[in-house]
Amino acid sequence: MTPELVRATIMAGGSHHQAGRLTEARLHYERVLQADPRQPDALNLLGMIDYAQGNTPLALSRIEQAIAINPRVPGFHTNLGIVLHATGDNHAAAQALRHALQVKPDHLAALYNLGVVLQALEEVEAAAKTYLAALRLNPNLRDVWNNLGNCQAAIGQPDAALQSFHRASQIDPQFAAARINAAGLLLTMGKLDEAERTCRAVIQHHPGQAEAHYNLGLALMKRNAVAQAADAFHAVLKIRPDHDEATLHLGHALFELGARGEAIAHYRAIIARSPHHAAARLAHAVAAIPMMTSQVAQSAQVLPDFAQATTELEEWTAAHPGALAKAIGSVQPFLLAYRRDNVTASLARFGRLVCRDAGHARPPFPAPAVTGRARLRLGIVSGQVRAHPVWKVILRGILEGLDRNRFDIRLYDTGDFRDADTEWAARAVDHYRCQPRSIDQWADHIGQEAPDILLYPEVGMDPVVGALAPLRLARLQMASWGHPVTTGLPSIDAYLSGDLIEPDNADAHYTERLIRLPGTGVLTRFETPTSRHWNGPQRQPGHVRFALCQQPMKFDPRDDALFARIAQDAGPSEFWVVQSRKHPWASQLLMQRLTAAFAAAGLDPARHLHATPWMDEAEFLGFLDAMDVMLDCPAFSGYTTAWQAIHRGTPIVTLAGPAMRQRLAAGLLQQIGHTDGIARDPDHYVAQAIEHSHQSRSDRSRRRHALAEAAPRADGNSAAIDAMQRLFLNA
Repeated sequence: MTPELVRATIMAGGSHHQAGRLTEARLHYERVLQADPRQPDALNLLGMIDYAQGNTPLALSRIEQAIAINPRVPGFHTNLGIVLHATGDNHAAAQALRHALQVKPDHLAALYNLGVVLQALEEVEAAAKTYLAALRLNPNLRDVWNNLGNCQAAIGQPDAALQSFHRASQIDPQFAAARINAAGLLLTMGKLDEAERTCRAVIQHHPGQAEAHYNLGLALMKRNAVAQAADAFHAVLKIRPDHDEATLHLGHALFELGARGEAIAHYRAIIARSPHHAAARLAHAVAAIPMMTSQVAQSAQVLPDFAQATTELEEWTAAHPGALAKAIGSVQPFLLAYRRDNVTASLARFGRLVCRDAGHARPPFPAPAVTGRARLRLGIVSGQVRAHPVWKVILRGILEGLDRNRFDIRLYDTGDFRDADTEWAARAVDHYRCQPRSIDQWADHIGQEAPDILLYPEVGMDPVVGALAPLRLARLQMASWGHPVTTGLPSIDAYLSGDLIEPDNADAHYTERLIRLPGTGVLTRFETPTSRHWNGPQRQPGHVRFALCQQPMKFDPRDDALFARIAQDAGPSEFWVVQSRKHPWASQLLMQRLTAAFAAAGLDPARHLHATPWMDEAEFLGFLDAMDVMLDCPAFSGYTTAWQAIHRGTPIVTLAGPAMRQRLAAGLLQQIGHTDGIARDPDHYVAQAIEHSHQSRSDRSRRRHALAEAAPRADGNSAAIDAMQRLFLNA
């Protein structure tokens, strides 16, 4: 076969190859190799057909033969890199692609595929540089812009990433992947409206794009539109029934909707088809804790069920060390604190498990030798740097009260939402960081800043905090009572609480060293907001109104009878239950339980039990004004609601239980010197409420006035911050 005929045959084969007619192409390349078994172009192209038809070993052999014959063809090295990447040998693939670029530095296909391989190796910054080099050669490559955007998002350049996704969409308006990726990034930036609009626009034109439905579901979950989110995840599974992440998040949505059994079934389905899916295994374990219990027996079974689930998770992590690390924080045993029992041992066991697995995946950050600092460096990690109880009660007072001449404060905001309080916090500290980051990037950033002390105002609510807290990122790590229960984490050295909210034997309730700060342990400032008249019915003459303000899942079934006992002896009375905006099913369940308890006591539930919709703060204050007594939840006391109530002069009856989370309102009342509403046991709780109900109108008015006069003593507790400051400086 003459050289001219060789070239013509290869070109003819190439035409078939590009058109997808692989059988015809193969015949042409084999014809050339029959004439010349060492023809490198035919070997290379026939190798790519072998690859396309699934014969990877033969493909590698032919392409390597081609390179051995002529190593100066960059396309040969590029194809070798492509096939090696498909086998999962990305290090060898990167080497092959770099050989191609040594031969021809501006080889576009080699640059693009090297970027893909580097992404697979998680060398994201190097991948971004490679994509930028490709785009300098040809700026009209949509896939390169899209991949570059993913890299920029991963290295903490969200604005640049959005621009890259936009460029990809401009080049090809029908390219759904770029807009789907943009929506995912907008989610992490807290731009939920934009994320939702982007997803809906993609779905309108491409209803079969599963990832658009998936990102829409995530956006709706963050907006607490849980039922709509579940619909979006169902839509994903209609397109891709084996989509593990959609199944996982559908499980989360169903759990929030009160369908715990269905949620657990979805977690089990993932584990059955993907046994190494760590997030599903973690979710399955934590789902052993119901959001709300319907009966006393179910409430009593929570700790044994969670113990069994923890055992199963321990066994799996023992067989797969470090496998759980990437999932830690995605779900947390937050709800365990709503059980009235002693949960310390359960949380300690779970905490040891997650710290051990986090340590397998990421050893402690090497503490650098820090010298010459003029101020102590305090790092604070929180997802609640916004209008939120953790901010109002704990975090703002720390930022306001610490002596800035002695403290360099670094605030790491891991949350999704920003508001005016966020802006104030960012101005108030020396360093503020909030860009969307991976857990590894957060850990690296915090570790490199080398705080002397790292403080978590709460551990349990925020997933990023839940992932960072088990890591050792500073010499001394502390938590506070934003979630009022031990973290259970060996990585947390001390727990900041308040002397007035802890019982005498409180040290036994913590795995951390308990620090009792003066008073309730916090410095607050009550900013009197505008109140609005509660849109409820007029009071019936002679009726006493009791308020039950906490979230419904905080009420334990074992306490339902207490409210019925109060109603039996309080005379004409109304019990007003504030409904949950996020979990209406839980409010319904609480009303069903209370109805049964009142009926069992021989009372007419319809005469006593009333529900009021969730209210904004202004109307809630008006609601408190319309109530005679706030009945604090016996199983889980409400500090923020009690704080609001005393400032409105609304009397509180609270049961000072055995754990801090049951003593928050009691500590607040002690701090202002009004202890007559603090009950020592359930019988006393009932008696205190009945006593309030029998007071005359004038006595009630005097009590309200005295309480409101004393309320400012709840705030301005500078002694707590002074003690905290001494603790930090002497640590």
